[in-house]
Amino acid sequence: MNKLLKRTILIITIILLAGCTTVNKTPKINNKNNKDTDTVIKEINDIDKDLKHELPLGIDSVKLMSSGKVILVVTSNNNTPNEELTVSINVKNIYILPFGNGGYRSIIFLKNDGTVSIVNAEALIKDKKIEVLDNVGGYTNVVSIEQEKDIDGSLINVVLESGEKYLLDSYIK
Repeated sequence: MNKLLKRTILIITIILLAGCTTVNKTPKINNKNNKDTDTVIKEINDIDKDLKHELPLGIDSVKLMSSGKVILVVTSNNNTPNEELTVSINVKNIYILPFGNGGYRSIIFLKNDGTVSIVNAEALIKDKKIEVLDNVGGYTNVVSIEQEKDIDGSLINVVLESGEKYLLDSYIK
């Protein structure tokens, strides 16, 4: 009798456990907690606000996404919404720095492969055209971009892994 009772309890337990098991059929929801979501890791806003001697670029902001892509948010005309344009990929850092003494600023991308890309400021200002110049200067081991000021204006340097610095201004349009 004791054996029969144990088997009965075991069978009832198995039946109850099997009946309580459910399969989750809800689809995966993409939200901000999902690791696959591309998020903004650096954003430079109000690019054309409070200008002194600099010329307006016609860009509201620049966003660096966690995927490494760069998005320019173009200034809206009249009542049209701002347009977002992906202009580069595999980017590690973004900079907006003045160069020379003519009121120009440049949008610079330090890429994951150690190269530098630049948005052509002259084309942006004069023609309202976005033109990205890749591998500017031919440097392949750049670790940072620095601004330097001298009596002639602002200079932009690339800093290589070795610590050497090279002037980038001559490559910027």
